[in-house]
Amino acid sequence: MRGIFAILFTIYFSQSLCQQEDVYVDVSTTTIAKDFGGNTPPPNFTLNNGLEFGRYVFDAFVNEYRDKKLREAIREQSMTKLSMLKKHYDSYESYPDTISNGWHRVIVTDNLDFCQEAKVLVEENRIKQFVIENCITLNFQPASSIKKGKCLGTISNYKQEATKIVDIYFIYDLEFSAVVEPPQEPGYMTLWTNSSNYLDMRIALGGRFESNGLFRTAKGGNYLDPFTKRFKKRPNCFSTGAINLILPAGGYNVMVRRKGRDYMESFEIKRGQCLIFYVY
Repeated sequence: MRGIFAILFTIYFSQSLCQQEDVYVDVSTTTIAKDFGGNTPPPNFTLNNGLEFGRYVFDAFVNEYRDKKLREAIREQSMTKLSMLKKHYDSYESYPDTISNGWHRVIVTDNLDFCQEAKVLVEENRIKQFVIENCITLNFQPASSIKKGKCLGTISNYKQEATKIVDIYFIYDLEFSAVVEPPQEPGYMTLWTNSSNYLDMRIALGGRFESNGLFRTAKGGNYLDPFTKRFKKRPNCFSTGAINLILPAGGYNVMVRRKGRDYMESFEIKRGQCLIFYVY
């Protein structure tokens, strides 16, 4: 009898471990993608339909880090870049009347806190799509057509709760048309847990723990929202209650504050794949 219980326990334990393994899922096979005829959902679908993305990459782009010292350091660097940008722009005696259709690299600034590079799609001398990190589309509204190699517009995160008025400089197109390759496909991540340790805790991508146990975010590191649901088994990608992200492909660290013990893990984001990541 004990042998039977031991076997059943082993099977149950093994199944539980399998449910907790991190797996990659082709996004084109998900329920969301099926709404698009089997194609990978475009990045702006993610931004406009509630994945917990809005603040993380957007805040990094517009320099709204919670760490005041980091924010001020980036602001100082950005204003130096902005000064050089305007000096270079003002050195030209004439500017192109129009920008050719296609994707272009641009410099984006709010003239106060950030000065960053982005990629935009131009059609009929107006910006139709605005992409950061070469893969993530932000909400963009042009305020004017492109004139003298620049234009004015607004960018905002997916809930449009944070909006920035920006100048966009086509600094690479002032002498000749410089059409570039289209953006790449982003990757996705769904973090989940079956533990109550995180329902009121924070998780952060990037960053480091100090010797006194306090967490400090590094450049590119921002706090994520806490979990709002515990799952009995591994959920599907983009499940409500999990933490769902859209990220550029590459390697990352996740640093977790939990009851009892903090820890760090590494993971890889792959283009067109959703990583279902278990937080224990």
